[in-house]
Parts: sequence; C-alpha cells; structure tokens
Amino acid sequence: DCQVWFSGVELTLEEFSQVELLPSRILLCGGGTILPDIAETLENAEWSTNLPFARKPTVHFIKPIDVENITDKTEDLVNPWDITPMSLANLAIDLVGEERITDSILNKIVTSLRE
Repeated sequence: DCQVWFSGVELTLEEFSQVELLPSRILLCGGGTILPDIAETLENAEWSTNLPFARKPTVHFIKPIDVENITDKTEDLVNPWDITPMSLANLAIDLVGEERITDSILNKIVTSLRE
C-alpha cells in the first residue's frame, strides 16, 4: 500500500532532526518510481507538520538523461532503474578524477543489464 510506503518516507525524513529546514525539492529514482500510485501518493500527500519544510515539497523523478558526466553512447540506459548504476559510475569518475574509466564502467553496466 502506498500510504504505508509514504509513512515510511515521513519516518525517514524525521531522522534528520538536526536539520533546521528540509529541502522542498525531493528527487526520486529507481524502478519503483514508474508505479503510478507512487506519483499520485506524493502529489496528494499531506506532509506531517512535524517535518521542517519551509513550503510543501515538490517531488521530481530523475531520468537517466539527468545524470551528469555520463554519456550513454549505446542509448540503452533509458529506464528509471538505470539511474543507480549510472550514479555509481558518476561517483567513481569523481573519486578517481579520470574520465577514461567511463567506458569500462558503462560497458559493465550495459552487459549486466542485458543479462
């Protein structure tokens, strides 16, 4: 049930008690974001007054095109569930500081997605 899921989201956000204000823009990614009930639940959400939002949060769903520093020349990475491996590749690029590992990482990601 999406309402149970939403309650879990609110409980998780309550863990940020040391934060004065929570950002009003929430980004979601992953395969679950394609479920229409998730989007509807978030659009109609009655956010807890215990959460320190300056205004009602807006929810955005990240698409593969939104991941910076990663160019998918294969054009195979188009689904919401591709975001996590693309983001990990982006993080690896940042950590290593060299873009030459991109081809290797993307090849491994595309290969694993085809399996």
